[in-house]
Amino acid sequence: MNKTIFENKNKGATAIILTFIIITVTLLIASGLSLIFLGEIKQSRLAEYTISAFYAADSGVEYALFQIVNNSGDEGDDVILNLTNKAEATVDWSVTGKMIDSLGFFSGTNRRVQLTW
Repeated sequence: MNKTIFENKNKGATAIILTFIIITVTLLIASGLSLIFLGEIKQSRLAEYTISAFYAADSGVEYALFQIVNNSGDEGDDVILNLTNKAEATVDWSVTGKMIDSLGFFSGTNRRVQLTW
């Protein structure tokens, strides 16, 4: 009879240990997945900054083309454009060298667009 009581006590301890192991494994998997998700969120934010910086550089090229077509700008001067989304672009162009160089900035990210003809 003592043997049966001893077995019942072990079954309770086994269930607790098994539950602890299952909870630990579940928490490890959840924390690993959360790290992956946080990395993906960060990457998508950086992609958004990259797009804004590229569009700022593209706006600089459009500005330079407008100045060239209308003969209203001084070539060789760096022009800084402050855009409404807090992005900026630095533009330099040369009609004789047939080149436009525009560098867009947004939240620490920069992208360059160069145009030659």
